[in-house]
Amino acid sequence: MDAMMRANEASSQAYQEWQRELVRFITSRIQIDSRHIQQLVTCQNWADAARLHQDWALSAAQEFAKQANTLFQIASKIGTDLTTTPGRPNSAAAD
Repeated sequence: MDAMMRANEASSQAYQEWQRELVRFITSRIQIDSRHIQQLVTCQNWADAARLHQDWALSAAQEFAKQANTLFQIASKIGTDLTTTPGRPNSAAAD
């Protein structure tokens, strides 16, 4: 029972980390996207707007890929926390 409580606490902390990371990422994207829109409005021609948008799209794709990796790492930690008790690998499922 003690092992389940420790695993539950660890997974709860990991879920909170997941939520914090999502909020951080969403807040960051809103700020970046807002700046992008403001910059688009000031473009003098279509070529500048296209270049700016291309840079934004590339940057966004890279950030989303990095974020997916970060969330995957957190999810892996959650899975490990649910199936592992300190000192006894894969024992929480057996308890």
